Amino acid sequence: MENESANVADSESKPALSVRTPSKKGKLLLALAETDGNVSEACRLAGINRKTFYTWIKTDPEFATQVQEVPEVVKDKMEHKLITLALAGNVTALIFWLKSKAKDRGYGDELAVKPIREEIRIEEIPAKELKF
Repeated sequence: MENESANVADSESKPALSVRTPSKKGKLLLALAETDGNVSEACRLAGINRKTFYTWIKTDPEFATQVQEVPEVVKDKMEHKLITLALAGNVTALIFWLKSKAKDRGYGDELAVKPIREEIRIEEIPAKELKF
């Protein structure tokens, strides 16, 4: 990704510090994360035309890869928010988290049926116990 540098020197003529300023692509990637992947809003915040965004995706494989990673960043943000709500006592958030992340502990909507004993064959049941 492109980066622009600005040199900053103090009045005593010390060596200049290099301060990295995000490029337009960098600003757009940050805006995509801030807007939870909303391309229109991210382009508006970054001052970039949507057409330019899609051109960059087609012409810059590194940028395209970084854009593809944005949904994972959004998932991380949402998961963090869900956990925060659950820990704050939000029962709905707590139940949802347990059903999705603690299935191994018995939380979830699936019903696990375990046999109590070996298979029973119909001919083993005395006829007098059969009710039709």
